This record gives sequence, C-alpha cells and structure tokens, in this order.
Amino acid sequence: MKALGRESAREVERQLLKADDNAADALGRHRLASAIEPGDVVGYLAKFHSRGHRGAADKARSYIQSAYNWALKAANDYTVENRQDWGVRMNPVATVARDKGATGTRTRNLSADELRVLWHAVTPGQNGFTLETSACIQLMIATGQRLQEVLRLDGCEVDLDAEVWRMPTEKTKLRRRPHAVPLPALVVPILRKLVDAHGTGPLFPAGIGRKGSARMHYSAVSQAIERWLAKPEVTAEHFQTRDLRRTWKSRTGEIGISKEMRDLIQQHAKNDTGSKHYDIADYLPQMREAMNRWNAWLYGVVDPQANADAPAPDMAAITAAIADGRVPAELLEALAAAVGGAG
Repeated sequence: MKALGRESAREVERQLLKADDNAADALGRHRLASAIEPGDVVGYLAKFHSRGHRGAADKARSYIQSAYNWALKAANDYTVENRQDWGVRMNPVATVARDKGATGTRTRNLSADELRVLWHAVTPGQNGFTLETSACIQLMIATGQRLQEVLRLDGCEVDLDAEVWRMPTEKTKLRRRPHAVPLPALVVPILRKLVDAHGTGPLFPAGIGRKGSARMHYSAVSQAIERWLAKPEVTAEHFQTRDLRRTWKSRTGEIGISKEMRDLIQQHAKNDTGSKHYDIADYLPQMREAMNRWNAWLYGVVDPQANADAPAPDMAAITAAIADGRVPAELLEALAAAVGGAG
C-alpha cells in the first residue's frame, strides 16, 4: 500500500502492527500466519465489540481479511517469477461473520443555512482553524471532492488563471485516469493564499515534527471540526467531513445540475462498457458550466464580504431561479469577477 502511495497505508499499519491494541500482538506476533484460526480473530474483534466500538471491530476485521487475501493471491500470482508463499492456505476471517449494523448508510447533509454558518466559522484564526484546515473544509464544500484528494493537492496541480485543478491519475481514488476539476471562483483566492504560503509542493503540509508523511493527516481536519462543534455556543447538528461531499451532491442536484454531471465532477465510477473503454472525453466545458451555476448559488449562501450574523438570503428563491435557468450568464460572470476581486 505504501508503494502505491495509498493514504490509508498508515492507518492499516497502525491497526495491524503499531496500535496499543494491534492485531499482531493480539493474534500472536511471532506465530506463523498459517497458524491463526477463526477463533483467534473472533476473540480479538470481540474485545472491540464488548466496549461498544462496533465500527473499530468491523474495520479491524476488514484489514485482517485483506491482509490474508493479499497473502493468498501473492503466493499464487503466475505473473510474478519470484512468488512468496507464507504457507497460508485459507483466510481465517472468511468464516467470521461481519457485523452489518456496524457501518450504516449515512444521510447527513448540511442545509444552506448550515453551510453559511460553517463557512464563516472556519475563517483562519477563528475557532481554532488554521489557514490549512479552513481551506480544506471550504474546498470540500466548493468542489465536492474527497477529503484525502484535497489533502494530497500540490500547488503545481492548480492552474489559478484557468481556474482548474488537475488531479493526476495516481491521486484519484480509482487510479484509472487523471481528473480535471473546474474551480468555483469563490475558492480561487483561498487557493492563491495556499500557493503563496507553500509554493508548488504540498498545499496541506504536515505539522512540524510529524513523522511518516509530508502531508497533513485527515484527522487534523476532523478534530478541528469536532472541537468547534463541542463549543457551548455552537448549536450545529453533528456532522463528519464525508458529509460535506454528500452535501455538495445534494445541493447541486437541487439547483438543477444533472446527476451525470455531478457524477463526473465527483469521479463516481462509470461502469458501463462504453464509459470504461471508449469514452475518454474530459467534459471540462460542461463541468465548468455546472460549476458556474454552483458558484452562483454558493456565493449567495456564504458571501465572503457579508457578516456571518447578517440576515440570511432567501435561498429558496435563489435555488429556484438557478434551477430554472433564470440566472443570466452576465450575473454568473459578475459574481465570478466579484469573488476573484475579493482575494
């Protein structure tokens, strides 16, 4: 996983090898992998479950299962000349039932009013948010991309003049093709500050003294949100960083952006044969048009020049106008110019 640059490699390594309750010590660090029985795995997972940590148990189960699957496949990979065989003949997790209720389908998404409050709350220097944690949250809101994809962003991948984020293949989730994200004008000044601060390298560098990675860990963003939500004066309903991606999907649908275009922008897999093997168009002009509509709506919600305590705009009317195509192109261009000048 490390060789492939997978951001989750550190978390998997921690759970399997390094954490206080790691799997290696619990199952027997010096036992042969082939000696581990289903009962050993059950005993390890049961400790998490008995403490009410159902999600942690499910995640640990998945990591152990994947490790054994890899060992089995590596030993039987005919495309490799020097195969390594650990003597594993069966996956001990295969017969360990999964707790299907451990990870339910989330539906939480933020309303326009909640987005407005959050956008102003994460202003750098306020409520414990740094330039980087603030920018990460605002980029997720504005672009609909995944947290890990935002954190892997380098300055050289952002064309601020063309307002395009060009994500190389190895940084996308599926690693099939590069991905271009038209940038809403609202976030261009934010990205400009990051580039001015960090140059062409990682725009979200790790904190001083942090070992193992040159980039900020996703937990830094999650913890910053949790600290804000825990403040006595904050009345916002709890949410997680992944809920921001769902929020983008939901709100853009409300203003009339097609599901096909939303899927393209968010890199949701196209599984039909034509899309996977024949359609190599990047659809950048169409995505740009969609992002301009989103930018107009989002600017109406968060207006960076407005006071966070000012009366909220009539978003129902704005949403309906954009969805019906009643927002003229001149207004979209004027909003983009206004936001560009705000930086």
